[in-house]
Formats: sequence, structure tokens, C-alpha cells
Amino acid sequence: MLRYLFVWRVHRPAVRFRTPAPADIACTLGCHIADRLPSVQAKPWIEALSFAKSTIFQFDRKSGISLIENPWPLSAAILVYPVKHFYGQDELIFWELKLMGQSADHSLFLEIILPAVESLSQKSVGLHSNRFSVWGSFDIQSVYVAKGHHWVPLVDSGKLDLRRRYSTRMWCKDLHFNHRLGLPLKRLEWMTPVCLPLLPDRKPSQKVTAPQLKHILDAWLIRASQLILGRWGTPEKLIAGMDDDTRRDWLEAIELARQISVLRAELVSSPKYGKNMREGAQYFMTPVPEKLIPYLNLAAIFHVGQFTHYGCGTFALD
Repeated sequence: MLRYLFVWRVHRPAVRFRTPAPADIACTLGCHIADRLPSVQAKPWIEALSFAKSTIFQFDRKSGISLIENPWPLSAAILVYPVKHFYGQDELIFWELKLMGQSADHSLFLEIILPAVESLSQKSVGLHSNRFSVWGSFDIQSVYVAKGHHWVPLVDSGKLDLRRRYSTRMWCKDLHFNHRLGLPLKRLEWMTPVCLPLLPDRKPSQKVTAPQLKHILDAWLIRASQLILGRWGTPEKLIAGMDDDTRRDWLEAIELARQISVLRAELVSSPKYGKNMREGAQYFMTPVPEKLIPYLNLAAIFHVGQFTHYGCGTFALD
């Protein structure tokens, strides 16, 4: 994975994203990339975005915003923080782009994505441009690349640093995936909306108040299998390819997760992202076992459930 943090400075009195903000970035940037690429390279972008052009941001009272699962021909996630209704003159906008799996390519970022973002900073484009549109209304102040807990400057004051080498393992350098404070973890907060896929042990008619730990780990296995093995990857294939120790650890973690029940949930609907999307906090009957923490931390970093491209499905434990 490669993680990039953009810092934009607004140079107009007031701008705003279309809601939700990550979808505005995904759709506008994706369409602009497709317009800039030669026909052969643009084809997968055009195909991925064809549905989005006609339906995205059309609000339906029953289903909310109509989003497609992945509007780019890449495995990516976009997070905007914090999201505001309006940004004023000289305010900073922070947003993160994660490129995952086979899409974690720094050359792709430098040659295709970054120039498109720079172009969008200078001119207003898009299907639904208006006088408050963020596009053409900002300067790129900085771009950083994640190196463990730190962000390394890639673009600073408009100058691109090409001297450094950026590997797909930089993001995890010196990261601690285990719980080090020793305090019991019984609360999980969804930082972005979540909707987990229908799993084998859950009936379609069953009302879901909050995801169980086992469902979160199952969703992470689905996500990991597709990132590692590609589009046709499945949990069964991923488990079959594990060595004996890794497979045993995983099965033990799943068995432990079965024993942890949700005590109560404080989740609310998030119609901006569509039907059945929820965000908020949930509490467990007993502390989350230490053995589960590394798996859950990975799930939070790579996101789980639906609409991960828009940053959905990430959480924090405390």
C-alpha cells in the first residue's frame, strides 16, 4: 500500500464539495484523468466511471445517494478530514489517498494522479460545477507520503522531491499492530460509515444493529483476499494458500471473535452514502482479546464492507 496526504489551500471566499466529499473527489478526479489519458489507457477509467457520470449525487429518499462500488480501475480509498459544509478563504483541506494491492504504484501516482490534481486546482471542471465548486479554487500546498506514524514531504511549497524512493511497505514501518497500553478495549467507533456484506451465517431478513467482531474479521478476509489475489480472490483461496501456522492463528482468532458479543450499539444511519450504511460506536460485553488486535488494526487501515473507495469501513478501538 501507498498512502498520500494532500494539503490544499483555498483561494476563494467560499467553496464546498458535493456530498459526500470523497465521492466528489473520486468522480471529478477520475473523469479528469480519463480525459487526459490516451484512448487506450483511458478506456478502463471511462468504463469504471460510465455509470457514475449519470447517477452519482442523485439523491433518492429511500436509498440515499447512488454510489457505485469502485469508480476507478484501481484499488483505492479516499478520506477527507475533517469534512465541512463550506471552506473559506485560506482554509486548508486535508484528504488522504490510499493505493492498495496491485494499484500501489508510485510511478502511477506521479505520472497520472498528481498531474490531474494539479490541473484541477487551476480550472473548474466536472459535470456539476457551480460557483461554490472546490475545483479550480485551491492551491496544492503540500503532498506527503506515509512512513509509519510519520508523513514524509513529497511536494512542499510547490516543489516536487524526486530524490526519495517510496516503497509499498513504507506505510507500516515501525507501526505497532498490538495493543501496548494494557487497558481493556471494549469500544469500537466507526470513523466512517459501514455496511458489511451479507455473510453466510446471517440471513437476509435478520436485522443488524451492529456488526459482531466475527463479521468484521470475515469482512476483512474478503477484503484481503481481493487485494492479495486480485479480482477473483476468495477467502477460501486465501486460507488455502496460508502456511500452517498462519492458518491456525487465523482460525483461533475467528473462534475467539465468536465469543465476543455486542453489549449495545449507538449507530445512526448515514443516508449520504446509501441504504443500510451506519456510523457511530458499539460496545462489547468483554474486552477484545489481544490476539484479535493485529487483525482488527489491519482491517481498519485497509477498510471493510461496502464503498471502501470512498473511505467507508474504517474504525478505531478504545
